[in-house]
Amino acid sequence: MKIAYLIIAHHKYPQLARLVNQLNRGGNVFVFHFSSNCQPDFFEQAHAAYDSQPNMRFAPRLPIYWGDFSMVQASLNCIRTLVESDFDYDYAVLLSGQDYPLQPHPVICDTLAAGEGAQFFEYRDREHMAADTRHRLYSHHLWRRGRHLWFPHQGEGGWQTRLFDGILSLLLPRVRTLPNGFSGYKGSFWWQLTRDCVEFIESYLRTAEGKKLLRYFHFTYHAAEYFYQTLLMNSPFAAHVVNSDNHFALWREDSGHPKDLGMEDLPAMLASGALYGRKFDIDKDPAVFDALDAHLDG
Repeated sequence: MKIAYLIIAHHKYPQLARLVNQLNRGGNVFVFHFSSNCQPDFFEQAHAAYDSQPNMRFAPRLPIYWGDFSMVQASLNCIRTLVESDFDYDYAVLLSGQDYPLQPHPVICDTLAAGEGAQFFEYRDREHMAADTRHRLYSHHLWRRGRHLWFPHQGEGGWQTRLFDGILSLLLPRVRTLPNGFSGYKGSFWWQLTRDCVEFIESYLRTAEGKKLLRYFHFTYHAAEYFYQTLLMNSPFAAHVVNSDNHFALWREDSGHPKDLGMEDLPAMLASGALYGRKFDIDKDPAVFDALDAHLDG
């Protein structure tokens, strides 16, 4: 089993270095996307460390902004770089630079192999989405000079909001319809996909239907939570999907973001059976990396 790790990162090079060191075994290969608005000196450090490595490539860079399509595009840049490379791999795994493995490489390989060619990602259909997350997918969203605008507006608003909604209601439907007769799905951005599935994504998005889908998601809020689920659950690969992203995360109710995992979470992480943890911060709790390395290398 050979794994291609697609890693999207923008800061904390020492943490990225530990992640890559832990994953760099068993013939694994890597494709990195480092955002062009990353932490100062981060790209220079990573490029100096990995540019000469034969099992590593760099995807074309772009700035990443929270909530817009840039996160999806960064992953698609990684996919295209992987497909155009000469790398040999069985599965591609999409990770953040703040993820970390919870299982040794042989266990990861065994888990993926046990799926017998399955695609691993989290999904739920429209009927099981909360109202606000349906709104992100089926309403109109755009970004102008750093401002997020959307139609129709949810909740109460002032006269400017009502005027904006009134004008756009003359031009746009209040509910968008996905192209190609697709149904909408939602889930985690992170996945493990077989090589033939990755190659399908790359080739499909070059077709007229694929370009329509890309355009639709350019105007979707938090497109990263919908794009791969909607594409793959409306594809031939839907028949063989495991509804899990194989990640362990603890979500903070106050913000909707995952908490930074630390030593206090180690027993739950290791007992979960998950392959990867999300997310970690080496500046807040460096000891958890030592503990995980001892577990993984033990």
